[in-house]
Parts: sequence; C-alpha cells; structure tokens
Amino acid sequence: MAHILSTLSDGSKTILSGQISRNYIDQQRSDILKLFSYQDWSPKYTPQIEARICELLRYYPKVHGAVRQLLGYFENQQIIVPAYRKLQDMFTAAFSSEEKRLDAIISLIPRRKKKQLADLIARDDGISQLNIIRADQKNFQYTAVRHEVD
Repeated sequence: MAHILSTLSDGSKTILSGQISRNYIDQQRSDILKLFSYQDWSPKYTPQIEARICELLRYYPKVHGAVRQLLGYFENQQIIVPAYRKLQDMFTAAFSSEEKRLDAIISLIPRRKKKQLADLIARDDGISQLNIIRADQKNFQYTAVRHEVD
C-alpha cells in the first residue's frame, strides 16, 4: 500500500479512511445500470407493478407463483427489484384490490345461486369432482385448468 501511494501520489500525505463516499457508490451504481440498460427502482413504478400483481393473482392463487412471475417481469422490463418491504406493500395493496374486485363480482350473483355454490364448496363428504379439482389444482393457467377438466 505504501509503495502504491508513494508511486502514484504527488508526495503529500494521503490518508485512506477505508470508506467510499455515498456519491461515489451512487455514481458506480448508475454507471452499472446504464451499462446493462437497467432502470433503478422508483416509486413511479408502483401503480404499474401493483396492476401487474393483480393480473398475476388471477392466474397464480399461490403467492410464490405470482412472485416468481413478477421477478421475471422485472427482468424483462429491466427494472431493479425493489426492497422486500416495498414488495410486501405492493402485494398487500394488490390483494386488497383483488378482494374488492371479487366481492363486486360476487355481489352480482343471485342469492339462491350463492347458496347453491356455498353448499357445493362446503360439501366435504364423499369424493366429488369439485373436491378432486380443489385438491389437485396448482394454478389457474389455461393449461392447468384444461388438464383438470380432461
């Protein structure tokens, strides 16, 4: 270290603190993102990502499936994945939005049909086709549903 300092410095005493400035870190981060054509996470993406999560939740009822697809979306859009807490907040908002959407749809179903559906879903005695599908269904993608119907 002393040799490098003596060779490269102008002779003045240089003290290395071992810490890199925040500005330098930010500049390196920015340069790397530009090099790979990526965009840093920004709150401006929140509405777009929450809408995407809502779409994903329609097809992937289990969260890990939706998260996996969302990570692929971030990669395709070349956006840096936000902090874990931000992802949690966006998923919470998307779940709330999706629940409201489903409640609105369910409210349009006539009362008599709701009763029939509730009875069918609650029926655990014996083996019905709904119980088999309910136990085996992995997600709601077309191919998975088609497989179950077949």
